Amino acid sequence: MVIDLDDGKITSEKFDLKVGKFNNENEYIYLSSTHSRYPLRIGENFSVIWDGTVTANNGTFKGEIEASSGVIGGCTISNGVLQIKNVNISETLSADKINLTGSITWSDLSKSVQNNINEATDIAEAIANGTYSGGTFINGTSIYSPNIYGNQISILPNPDDTDNTEGGFSI
Repeated sequence: MVIDLDDGKITSEKFDLKVGKFNNENEYIYLSSTHSRYPLRIGENFSVIWDGTVTANNGTFKGEIEASSGVIGGCTISNGVLQIKNVNISETLSADKINLTGSITWSDLSKSVQNNINEATDIAEAIANGTYSGGTFINGTSIYSPNIYGNQISILPNPDDTDNTEGGFSI
């Protein structure tokens, strides 16, 4: 083993270790190893292999992480898409695109959503049964309303009536 204090370099048969600067910027530690697989390994929990793959069995990572594949927190990244099997959203979800697969059961929905669905179902059934009394609605071919108000109301002839059997009038 050779220790060169002038160059800040330690050399042995198995490795070179030196401190240097890259383009006169921050100092860095340069490590070169003759080990065939791991140029850097610290115990069983941290290693770097020659292709740049880092394995750390525990850690906190801050800042930006870029990944196009892998697994993080039980979520899979495949072809640059984050796939989540189980999700519990307590605040707001925002995304450019959301693809849902599988099924959502009634018990998966909040009470508020269940109440909205029940109310919409009740209204739809009342309209279909002719018992709706909640106000005006238009079903595409008819207007249903308990009251219609206006200074002048015009009923125009049906434009599809080619034999002129349906006329119009004004009130």
